[in-house]
Amino acid sequence: MHITETIRVIEEMKNKSVLFLILAFGALSIAILIRLGVFQMRDAHFSVEAYFDRELSQPIRGGIAWGLVKPNQTLSKVIYVRNLGNVPTHIDLLVHYPPPENDTGKWFTLTWNYTGQELSVGEVIPLTLTLVTPQLQYPIDLTTEIAIVPAM
Repeated sequence: MHITETIRVIEEMKNKSVLFLILAFGALSIAILIRLGVFQMRDAHFSVEAYFDRELSQPIRGGIAWGLVKPNQTLSKVIYVRNLGNVPTHIDLLVHYPPPENDTGKWFTLTWNYTGQELSVGEVIPLTLTLVTPQLQYPIDLTTEIAIVPAM
């Protein structure tokens, strides 16, 4: 083995040893911090609530009254969703549509502009709900039941 080859092998071993020591020390440090209670494992609590107003004083309790809706109409409402849990979360929209009140068999469509972003603990985001009505025989007074829930 030439001297240059021997030096290269020694350098490689030295680098691997330093990396091993760093990894071992890091794992030991985390174990010590957990033992000391610096990192505490806690139960995750997922909870969100939706509100009609920016001040978060009017929670949505089940339904959104759209009023008298006409055939082929598009309506929008802004709501506010707050993460009440102790961990970041994503959300889902659950909707109960009323049965179609016309002979076309078409249903109402309710969409939102939520893009899948994570909500931090305590974060409040505005969301727009958009209702599209089908070809109705006549205008109807419409309330859709909704629930905004943490995504699982």
